Amino acid sequence: MNTDAFLKELLETGTASLFDPNPIRFTRDHEPGIRPIKKIVKDGTAHQELRRELTRNQFLRGCLAATEKESVEHLLVGLGDHEGSTTYISSVLHAVGGPSSVSIPAIVNTAIQGWMLGEHFAEVIVFHNHPWNTLNVLFDNTPLASTTDRQTLLANLLKPEYAIKALIGGGRVRFFLGENGQVREFKTPNLVGFLKQHLSTVKP
Repeated sequence: MNTDAFLKELLETGTASLFDPNPIRFTRDHEPGIRPIKKIVKDGTAHQELRRELTRNQFLRGCLAATEKESVEHLLVGLGDHEGSTTYISSVLHAVGGPSSVSIPAIVNTAIQGWMLGEHFAEVIVFHNHPWNTLNVLFDNTPLASTTDRQTLLANLLKPEYAIKALIGGGRVRFFLGENGQVREFKTPNLVGFLKQHLSTVKP
């Protein structure tokens, strides 16, 4: 990526991140998620039913521990049910990407859709990591979702069946990023890129 492209990406993703929640503050209560998620990543398991359900933050704590020293990106998807202020994860999907990206395989996407179209409170937690990179060295930044990450978020937000379910108090698809030793939910689409694309389609 050249300097201009890097600065453009930083501006767009940085602007969107201003509206995202702060990184999660993990506690010792979340550590039970470390062992089972580390095993899934170490073994390269594609789909694992958990022996014991994990809360959302237990699952995310495990995702961080399992991927924070990895040199490639991992996708970890927790299928669960929304209850109260958390999500109870019962099974996990896992895919491995490259040093700078990881895609959602068709089989995983199908599993997400199937789960979301099930029970009213069915919820999906999507996590991926960013390996250590130049940005972390320069800024010691909090997790910063890329333009591609936010495009994936927007595509899911625009799915009518997901949007309607969320509006009436059902489960959602939620996206989290692990980077630089922290985990942060990203909830904001790429506003700069979205407006630019929208304005370019408006005829004078």
